[in-house]
Amino acid sequence: VQRELRATRARCALRRRSDMENPGYSLPSKLFSCVSIGVVLASIAAMCIHSLPEYQAREDARDDDPVLRRLEYFCIAWFSFEVSSRLLLAPSTRNFFCHPLNLIDIVSVLPFYLTLLAGAVVQVFRLMRIFRVLKLARHSTGLRSLGATLKHSYREVGILLLYLAVGVSVFSGVAYTAEKEEDVGFDTIPACWWWGTVSMTTVGYGDVVPVTVAGKLAASGCILGGILVVALPITIIFNKFSHFYRRQKALEAAVRNSDHREFEDLLSSMDGASEASLETSRETSQEGQSADLETQAPSEPPDSRGC
Repeated sequence: VQRELRATRARCALRRRSDMENPGYSLPSKLFSCVSIGVVLASIAAMCIHSLPEYQAREDARDDDPVLRRLEYFCIAWFSFEVSSRLLLAPSTRNFFCHPLNLIDIVSVLPFYLTLLAGAVVQVFRLMRIFRVLKLARHSTGLRSLGATLKHSYREVGILLLYLAVGVSVFSGVAYTAEKEEDVGFDTIPACWWWGTVSMTTVGYGDVVPVTVAGKLAASGCILGGILVVALPITIIFNKFSHFYRRQKALEAAVRNSDHREFEDLLSSMDGASEASLETSRETSQEGQSADLETQAPSEPPDSRGC
């Protein structure tokens, strides 16, 4: 009986964990995923509305708009329910706290409880609520693929940053030499780094522009060099993203199929274990009954022919 109870509990825990971790596993998992996404979007919308002048908080958090405050409490309750449920269903507590998505879930609710402990609304804690948008990565294959791509493309990202740093340093020095006498914002080399970064990444805010011929030539070389420098590693990163996206989709399909087979195997093994235990108990009872009959059977009387 205890074995059956343990198997039933393991099956229920595995099913609940699959419903929470795999959005496309079953109908309850899809509903749970939709509700979670809706709560995340509602929390982000409330945070954006809260930044408007007519909704901004005063010195005390109790002076906030009551509708936004109730919505915040509901979102915090849902996020806390998610974190506690995943923690209770996690097979390993250590692995739970090492998973990046679980850390994002904890950080999304931590500012609220830190505010309660501090006794006042700290602006830094309010800004930490922006991490709630990262909770969408749990329900988005694209965001998870992007995270895996950045994790496995650190060499390409490092090369890209190195190229940008070298280019910004070179062209900032040239622009400083050409424009330092014109009083147009190229007063120091560190000030030119901003212009070099904006130019090499082809953003071009236009807040600082060269006016001399040498400065314009340096700007042209900076822009062309930025196009070449950024384009080369980006192609490799994009190919890796496509690879991880296809692999993530195939993995999700395999997990859904394997989970169904695993539940069927677990059910059949539990049924087999139940039948085996019943058969063992039946054999044990039969052996006990036969032993009782042997002990209770009267011994045969001695032969009296010799008399």
